[in-house]
Amino acid sequence: MLSKDAFESLLDAVDTFVIDGALATELEARGHDLNHPLWSAKILQDDPASIEQVHLDYFAAGAYIAITASYQAATEGLSKHLQLSEADGKALINRSVEVARQARDKAYTSVVGRNRPLLIAGSVGPYGAYLSDGSEYTGAYTLNAEQYMDFHRPRIAALVDAGVDLLAIETIPNINEIKALLVLLEREFPAAIAWLGCTIKDTEHLADGTPWQDVVDVVQQHSKQVVAFGINCVPMAISAETLGNIHKLTKMPLVAYPNSGEVWDAVSKTWHGQRAEDILNTEERAAALAKLSAELDSWTANGARLIGVTCMDARIDPAAAFGIDLGDAHVIRNAGGNAKDALRSILISQHLLGTREIVLVKHTGCGMLTFTNTDALSLVAQNVGTGVLAGTYDFQPFPDLEKAVKDDVEWLRGHSALLGKTISGWVYEVETGKTKQIL
Repeated sequence: MLSKDAFESLLDAVDTFVIDGALATELEARGHDLNHPLWSAKILQDDPASIEQVHLDYFAAGAYIAITASYQAATEGLSKHLQLSEADGKALINRSVEVARQARDKAYTSVVGRNRPLLIAGSVGPYGAYLSDGSEYTGAYTLNAEQYMDFHRPRIAALVDAGVDLLAIETIPNINEIKALLVLLEREFPAAIAWLGCTIKDTEHLADGTPWQDVVDVVQQHSKQVVAFGINCVPMAISAETLGNIHKLTKMPLVAYPNSGEVWDAVSKTWHGQRAEDILNTEERAAALAKLSAELDSWTANGARLIGVTCMDARIDPAAAFGIDLGDAHVIRNAGGNAKDALRSILISQHLLGTREIVLVKHTGCGMLTFTNTDALSLVAQNVGTGVLAGTYDFQPFPDLEKAVKDDVEWLRGHSALLGKTISGWVYEVETGKTKQIL
């Protein structure tokens, strides 16, 4: 577990931490059925490798923080829906940390440099998530302080014991639950740090109707352990205004990772409203991404220093969603994303400009898949005459996209003039806007 001072030093060094995106939505997009009371925690039992891959993909896309798949993994819920003992439930929670750690290790090995801090935040969802009736968006439930603490204690203990860097206490709608959680940390987990994310009734109130001033007063009483406070899983359209209202009341770092604004139907276990990807797959895509970029700017202007995008936004372009802009990376383009053609620019970037990491990306539907070298030489001869190009000239087409990625990455890794071997290969799926790591 990081100390608060250590976390603040890391945050000061990068200014803004980018949190990963929607875990459950991304798992659904990859074919998993999450119509289950435990949501992504069920996949933790059935297919932890899929969760690890999502974590890795988010690290590769630019995230600094991975949130574990433990949001629904309260031990009471694991007992009720999977018939697990408390010990076995804690072991499953531990697995959520382990798969995130494995993703981080792989990211450091092949995707990002060690100079970028990658953190693991242990997700602690509200009592309302256990009820599985949508009450995490209303706070319409009542327990006494000891009951709240009894509910949250085993999961927090498991996450702390498993070695998370901090806790992500998230989607909390109820002021009494907030009080109990913070007292629990103070009494029993004094070395733990956490951010606190809340759901809302409107821009001026917590979901249960408590004014922000009252919530801020409670949080600031426990500021030794709370490293950031804010909102999550709330409509993006009102996030900036909500953050602004909170920012007027406190100077502590704020956290924001809203959703697309759809409404969750707890009975049918479905979202209602226009999906973000429905917008982004139309001709309005560029305008939508520009709007998202402006939203991110407004969040940071209103005090947000930990930002992300959550439910129903899995297909948003990572470059826009994670703030990769001019100056953040040297982008070298050529036909087919060919490594040998790009070598001159790569050497300049590394030896003169100090870059070390290389990410090679090819895409589906590439024209280099559609012709042979003979085809291209014939076309050149037809257009400008024979003898202009030698018959041995290589246009470097390829019939197998993934093999071409692997071949280029292996060629780069074996080149003695390159500094560092943090080199990964990816395929960008034009049809979906998603990326897939190949090597």
